[in-house]
Amino acid sequence: MWSCGPPALPDPRQLPFLLDLLEDDSPVVQEAVRRELARYGPQLPGEIGRLTPPLTASRRRAVESLLAEPQREWLADNWATWKARHGDKERLEAALSLLAEYQNGPALSDPLPPRLDRLAEEFRAGQGAGDPAALARYLFRRQGLHGAGTDYYSPQNSNLSAVIRRRRGLPISLCCIYILVGRRLGLDLQGCNFPGHFLASFRSPAGTLVFVDAFDGGRLLEENLILGMFPNPAPDLRRILETPASAEVIVARLLRNLVMAYQKAGQLERARLMQELLRGGS
Repeated sequence: MWSCGPPALPDPRQLPFLLDLLEDDSPVVQEAVRRELARYGPQLPGEIGRLTPPLTASRRRAVESLLAEPQREWLADNWATWKARHGDKERLEAALSLLAEYQNGPALSDPLPPRLDRLAEEFRAGQGAGDPAALARYLFRRQGLHGAGTDYYSPQNSNLSAVIRRRRGLPISLCCIYILVGRRLGLDLQGCNFPGHFLASFRSPAGTLVFVDAFDGGRLLEENLILGMFPNPAPDLRRILETPASAEVIVARLLRNLVMAYQKAGQLERARLMQELLRGGS
């Protein structure tokens, strides 16, 4: 999450001494530390992760605060790259990986694709090829991925790396994990931009459209059951259910969630950044 810097990277052995200077309140020292940390570029999270003893929570927050502006610049500069991917699922994963890297911050190395890879590999090892229903049971029951409760509006519930790490998230985040793990297994899973509660969907061998409520333990629902929940369903409700949500639609919904989450958290600079990304044609 960095602009291009000098080709010569600083010595990682000096990083602990540099981090000690975070305790100095002098603006001159803080600016010097910021410049030096920025020189590590994308290697910084990995180098911090290798520190012994590990970075304390207070120092981690200090690094994140010091590098907040370079982080925002990095995401804004790199945001358009996901749109150049050819496949819909490839675009979705690229966008969500950028958001995860930004939300993880400069002090945590936890890229999204390897986490998705591990979930797919573990499922394959225990289930073989499997099917959409089996994958839903695996992720939302056996692995324990579930809907967020008291911290529903936390921005981290839209960070797929954090959702996998903490085992809780929003309906749309859980569905995206399901879709992207399924992609690795050759399963054709789609998103459904259902108002107020994002769903995933797949076609049964008989051709029936089946919906997955990832927030509710991977519960399987058929279209008629969903329509039956509404005494007078809107005319376009069936169309919404039957139209797969594109990467662009999913990313836009995630960004709107993040705008609200950051506003509720009082993180207005981050909220404005999400609004800018949304206006930029996500």
